[in-house]
Amino acid sequence: MRTHGPRWTTRLAGAAFAALILLNACGTDPVTPQGGDDGRNVPRVNSVVVSPAAPSLRVGESTVLSAEVRDQNGASMAGQAVAWTSGSASIATVSGNGTTATVTAISAGSALVLASVGGVSGSATVSVAAPPQQAPVALVRCAPASVTIPVGQTVALQSTAFDAAGNIIAGRPVSWSATPTSVATVTATGVVTGVSAGTAQITTIVEGQSSACIVTVTSVTSQVTLVVTNQLIATVQILVNGAPVGTVPAQSTRQTTVASTASMDVTFEVIEPRLGTRVLGDRMSGRWTLTAPTGTVNLNVDNLVGSQWYFAPLVNNLTGTSLLMAVNFGLQAENRCQCVVPPGGQRVFLGYYRLYSNSVLHAFRDGSSYTGPYWYFYDFGNAIARGSGVREFTFNVAP
Repeated sequence: MRTHGPRWTTRLAGAAFAALILLNACGTDPVTPQGGDDGRNVPRVNSVVVSPAAPSLRVGESTVLSAEVRDQNGASMAGQAVAWTSGSASIATVSGNGTTATVTAISAGSALVLASVGGVSGSATVSVAAPPQQAPVALVRCAPASVTIPVGQTVALQSTAFDAAGNIIAGRPVSWSATPTSVATVTATGVVTGVSAGTAQITTIVEGQSSACIVTVTSVTSQVTLVVTNQLIATVQILVNGAPVGTVPAQSTRQTTVASTASMDVTFEVIEPRLGTRVLGDRMSGRWTLTAPTGTVNLNVDNLVGSQWYFAPLVNNLTGTSLLMAVNFGLQAENRCQCVVPPGGQRVFLGYYRLYSNSVLHAFRDGSSYTGPYWYFYDFGNAIARGSGVREFTFNVAP
């Protein structure tokens, strides 16, 4: 029993000593509470950087500023609500939209623009210069100088200002007036409206300098739409009371709207093919006389004009020799067109010619000056139908 007790005591003392050593070793390193933080890893707004930092503007100009929000570590922080203010709204105003804002220069001077997030702000100093000195207006020109419009129609006039050196000046206030307004009125932008038949003076003023345009307002006239169908294989020109109003291509329909008159002459003229400067074919034209027409009038162009028939020979040359052509050769309506159909020519159009019961088509050798042997077609006068007037002629043997 004596020997056993001391051994047990020694073991307890040794265990306690080891536990004390272990406890001291663990206590040398601070313990962070579970879920705790030392503050360095929680981002918080530390600064707001505004750019550009010192923009320069002239009165009336604008620019855009941007704000970058940074944390304590210098990293950008997105999604922050930025409040924008101007320290001198009489010099520059600011309108914010998140991290961007538009600054507008109002008057000359300097204004401090702040971008704030919570209690942290950044700023930009906006310098505003006065607008450049502009040359005074020395001359104003209204254009066009004269114009004619019907009642109820409008026309836009232009006002141009010049300095003493003749340079155009833009951006100055312009005023307009009309005299008498019973004939025409004018808007603030120079658009004139015809009110009644007569003449009105439209005046434009820029910085005390003035110019006038003359506007003639005509009575409203009735209109008529001419629908022209051309059955010929040549283009025709249409004229109304002697003035050209357009053309109608071969075998097509075109329409034009014109002012109606008490008596209207509508004419067509066939545009014949040319050989150099020489026009081929006979002159072919027709006329309709319309009395105060309105609405839509349909007109037809074919190969019967009044009581005169016309035909269009289309020549096929299978002879291997160039052929010199003549229409109605030896007759009162003879036309030595000097037109040549080359070997192998197919459906060569020679123009329109007057058609008679005894009309003929001759082919001589090219270079013969219409002398020597020839081939010809005859007795086709009654075989040309009304419409295009086209007839094909094929020559197989050389004259």
